[in-house]
Amino acid sequence: MNGFDELANTLSQEVLAEMAENFFGARSRLDVLLEGFQALAAQLRGIQAQVRTRFSVLHHLLLRGREARAFYLAIGADPELAGFAEPSPALSVEGPAFALTLSGRYAKTVLAAYAEVRSEAHDFMQGRIYVDAHDRGRRRLTVHYSQVVALHAQVNETIRKVNENLKPSSVMQYVKTFNPEKESRERVAGVPSNGYSESMDSELRYQPVDFDSLGLRAMPELPEAGEAAPAVRAFCARVCRENEAEVRAVLAELEAAAALARQSGKKERK
Repeated sequence: MNGFDELANTLSQEVLAEMAENFFGARSRLDVLLEGFQALAAQLRGIQAQVRTRFSVLHHLLLRGREARAFYLAIGADPELAGFAEPSPALSVEGPAFALTLSGRYAKTVLAAYAEVRSEAHDFMQGRIYVDAHDRGRRRLTVHYSQVVALHAQVNETIRKVNENLKPSSVMQYVKTFNPEKESRERVAGVPSNGYSESMDSELRYQPVDFDSLGLRAMPELPEAGEAAPAVRAFCARVCRENEAEVRAVLAELEAAAALARQSGKKERK
């Protein structure tokens, strides 16, 4: 091998090494990105589950869900929220509020439950600022729906670029140019240049992430508790007049659930 051949061989090896780094490096980085994205989505699903428990308690107070649609209409919110969570007092840690009258007690309790729903739904969509004690007290934003939506678009755009710009078939075709003898023999033998490569492209192609598969639901912006308070009180007064016995029953069930939760908490601390 003369000096020119040695130089050409060295350059070929360097180019192939760089190509391999670009190809496998890009796929490796995309794998890490996908893993991180799915972890964030899982974390947000956990937050969504907490939000759903708040809705469950509120819906239980709304006569076990029967008045849920009417409640959301009364405060100017999407009535379809009535189907977001099944009514249940089981996860409540707060009992009914104190008031001198049943109507007042019911209104205060519903308003408190709604305030929690509104706060957690907002945090789910937009995030909540917190101080990270593990990172020199920096202020950070919790993972939230808007963030995951934006990251989802970035992930799928990265997938598109990797699929289009780093096809295995394109890499293989380019590698063949460094071995013209083998390429010539394959051409003479009638070896198809694209069949196997296209099959490889199909097998190694990344599939875009379907957002619906993440199990996340956008929450509409709800009126602040103070803004909704007059409508909530009027709504509760009407419900209490028309369904006094059932109002007493759902408040009693909430109290029983809260007492059980407090008792369970005491046992865990022991």
